[in-house]
Amino acid sequence: MKRVLVLAFLAGALTLTALASSYVMVSDSDLASRSSAVVIGQVLQAQGVMQDGIPWTRYTLGVEESLRGRLSGRIEVDVPGGIVGDVGLKLYGMPSFAQGEKVLLFLSGRDGSSMRLTHQMLGAFSLYDTPNGEVALRHLEGAVEMQLPRLGQRGRYHRPRNVEAFSRWLKSESRPAEDYFVDLSRQEAEEIGRQRELRQRFTLLECRD
Repeated sequence: MKRVLVLAFLAGALTLTALASSYVMVSDSDLASRSSAVVIGQVLQAQGVMQDGIPWTRYTLGVEESLRGRLSGRIEVDVPGGIVGDVGLKLYGMPSFAQGEKVLLFLSGRDGSSMRLTHQMLGAFSLYDTPNGEVALRHLEGAVEMQLPRLGQRGRYHRPRNVEAFSRWLKSESRPAEDYFVDLSRQEAEEIGRQRELRQRFTLLECRD
């Protein structure tokens, strides 16, 4: 992750630093191969913690399904950015989750405590219900995508994924064709927008502009 912009200001008693981030899109195969675990779970709570001198948010997840690895029960996932005391850090493009939100996460780590997202924000998907099934979406707003010609076009990895088909692909050892991408109808996109707006009202430890 590359920081490309720094903005610091006072918001009441809170000192907030906002940083724009950049990323290079990776394939799902690369994301899976670099992850020690992939889980579907529900966000239960969050706590601000200091690591490496900056605020992080430690989310507690209840694992509902382990797609890779052997994680179960409750796990902790650390994400850069958040609020600790009177210090806040916002990293544009980095995920922030609402209590009760259902997510699919690609994780690095071993024991289920203090796990981290693989490839930072690229390892986090929010799950939404639609009339045609559950879909997984990344939210990368504010982050800058770096294009590397040698990697070719990777636009499809921005598309929504059917969760059932995506989960089946992740569980497979043979890595069949990536046939889980879907296109949303206007109605589905609007419904997801409403669901996301409602979730953002209950986002845990989020630094707002």
